[in-house]
Amino acid sequence: MKSLLQQFVNVGKRYMPLSAEEVLAKPSSVVLASFANKSTHETWKLLSDNTTIGGSSFATFGLVEEGGEKFGRFEGVLSKEVESNQRRVRSGFAAIKGPTFDPLFPLSEHGHVEVRARCLNGRNYVLNVKVESFNHEDIYQALLEMSPSTEWRTLSVPFDRLVLTGRGRVREVQRKLDGDALLESLGILIADEKDGPFRLDLQYISISP
Repeated sequence: MKSLLQQFVNVGKRYMPLSAEEVLAKPSSVVLASFANKSTHETWKLLSDNTTIGGSSFATFGLVEEGGEKFGRFEGVLSKEVESNQRRVRSGFAAIKGPTFDPLFPLSEHGHVEVRARCLNGRNYVLNVKVESFNHEDIYQALLEMSPSTEWRTLSVPFDRLVLTGRGRVREVQRKLDGDALLESLGILIADEKDGPFRLDLQYISISP
C-alpha cells in the first residue's frame, strides 16, 4: 500500500509558496488560528500513534516565547516501530487538530489557506482542512514541503491544490474545494515515514482571497 506522501507525489499536488510580504499585503486575510495566544493552545488537540494505535512516536505542542516573540511549537520524535502485540504493521505519525468552528466558517470570497511557519530540521508536513461533508471521513489535504530554515515562511495553498482524502488515502474520485463549503476545522500532520526528531514552529493559519 502506498503511503500518503507517495500518493501526494503521484497526484502531483503542491503548495504555492508566497513571500511573507506578498501574503501580508492582502487586506482581507482572516486569521483562523493564532498560535501566539494561550487560548488557542487550550482548544487544539495533540494526537499521535502512541495515543491512538499503540505506536512509539512522541509529540508535544505548546506556547513558546523566544526573543520576545510568542508562537506555537509542535515537536517530538516519530517512530515507525509497532509493538509486537499490535495487529498494525505500520505506524509513525503525530498531528495537531483545531476545534470545530461554531458556527462553521464560510469559505466564500476566499481561495487560499496560509500557514506561517518555520522548520529547523526540514520535514514534510500535511495541512488538514475539514469541511462540512456528507462523508464525515473526508479531509482535504496539502503537502507542505518545509526546507531547513531559521526564517519564518508563509505557505499559501490554493483551494484547488487541496487533495480530497479519507482514512489516510487519496480519494479516487476528487471533488474540488470551492467557496460554497463551510469550514469545520484545521490541523497539521506529520507522517513522512522518517524516524527521528521533528520540530515545526507556527505563528498562524489564515485564509485569503
